[in-house]
Order: sequence, then structure tokens, then C-alpha cells
Amino acid sequence: MDKVDQAIEKANQGLSRVAIERRGQKLALRGSFPKKPGEGRGNKQRQIALGIFANPDGVKVAKSIAQRLESDLNMDRFKWSDWENGRAAAGQKTAADWAKEFGKIKAATVKETSFQANYDEPLRSLPKKPLTEEMLVAHIISRGAANTWTRKNDCMVFKQLAKFAGKSVDFSTIKGSYKPKPISPDDLPSDEEIEAIWQSITTPGWRWIYGMLATYGLRPHEVFKIVDTKGISTPNGKISVMDDSKTGRRDVLPQPDKWREKFNLTVSNWSYTGSEPGSCTDFEPT
Repeated sequence: MDKVDQAIEKANQGLSRVAIERRGQKLALRGSFPKKPGEGRGNKQRQIALGIFANPDGVKVAKSIAQRLESDLNMDRFKWSDWENGRAAAGQKTAADWAKEFGKIKAATVKETSFQANYDEPLRSLPKKPLTEEMLVAHIISRGAANTWTRKNDCMVFKQLAKFAGKSVDFSTIKGSYKPKPISPDDLPSDEEIEAIWQSITTPGWRWIYGMLATYGLRPHEVFKIVDTKGISTPNGKISVMDDSKTGRRDVLPQPDKWREKFNLTVSNWSYTGSEPGSCTDFEPT
């Protein structure tokens, strides 16, 4: 039994009325479905072709579809028109269609911050054209210069997408080389310059965010991923960043410690009251 068959067997354990089956290189669903119009009453065993390639990622998509199909059956809302005419065959799917399916799988298997940073925008950029190597190469070249992070990331994302769709691509001639520019100590602002910038910020909420970034070395999104801001006012000032941040959960200490007081960071003065990092008006004095 290969990896695909193992994935199918595992996926089927969570299904009750529908089973995923492998038909050559593609996947299908088998179950007892209402007869089609003109065939009489009752149910009949049938297969529904999905047009999805038989690979581990495809099995994940197939399971999601199977769960929706079971829901339709359980709620007595199954219609053949929804399951025959509403699903394009694999050969009819556009790059945008494949990207949408792949994006759903990828978003469930990587951290949200990683998906947003690496996958979301490139996948949404794909056109409603056939998914071919030639189209992807032209699209990648049009989106960014060679030897840039954008070019390297696009090649990575679209190669994964092509594999998901059962296609082989070669981006070696356009990928180029990219290495982040090394940070030199001369490029870093001095403590005095950091403090001067903090002083120039007039909005209290932005001041607090800037102070947290500078004092704790946080990434911008991590300001909203702090487990408990009460740690800021403890003797050592240690705080913890949540599991769903880019590098996972970790403890952070203030460096330098004097900025906790200078930048007015203690929770006795400020706390975040919003659910999304959309506006600094979500910060209120406490």
C-alpha cells in the first residue's frame, strides 16, 4: 500500500456515507445516492468523479468535498445538478481554480502567518487560464525581477501548486539566486535614535507598539500575540509570544530593561482590548 492509499484509508475512517476511491491517477467518491431524474425512486450505488489527482494533498481536498456531500445527504438537500454540473473536470480547471483548492489545503497545514506571508497573494494572483508550465513561467517573470525574494517565493509556491495539480514544472532557469542582505551593526540605529523616534510619535497606541517592538525585539504581528501583557510589569519583564506566531511560542526579555519604564510599557498604563491588530485605537489606558 503506497502513501496515497494509506491517506485514502485514513480519510475514509472519518466518513460514514461516502468513501474516497482511487481511479487510476484521479480520485472519486462512492456512495448510495438518490437516483437521477427519470430513473425512478430510491437510491443507487454510484461514483462521482472529482477531477482531483491521486496524491496526498488531493486526498485532503477529496475528504473536504466528501464531508460536504455527506452533509447534503444527511440534510436531504442533495441535488445531482450540484454534483454533476457544478464541478469542472480537471482538464477544464483554470490556474485560479487550482490555486483556490490548493490554498485551502495549504492554509490548514501551515501557520496563518506563514500562509499570509508566502502563499496567499501569489495564489490569488493567478489568472483564469489553463495551468501550464509556460503560463506559470510568464506569470512569475511578470511579477518580479530576478534574484529577488518575490521571484524565489513565487517559484516555490507555484511549483507546489503544479505538483498538487499533477503537473511537472521546471523553474531552474528563472529562479535565480536570492540571499537576504546581511545586517551590519552600522545599519542599526543607536539607542538615542530609537528613543528620539519614540518621542516623536504622538499617538499613544502607536507609541506603545513602537516601544514593544524596540524593547522586546518583536515582529510587528507578535505585538498582538502576547500571551499575557502582565509580564511586562514583573521584576524581569518576561513575556511570552503565542504558539501561532511565525516562530512559535517563546519567552522574551526586555533589552534594554530601562525602556520598559521610559516607553511606558507596563500594563498598568496600557492594554490591548481589540481582537484584531487593525487599529491602534484598540489600545486603552487601564
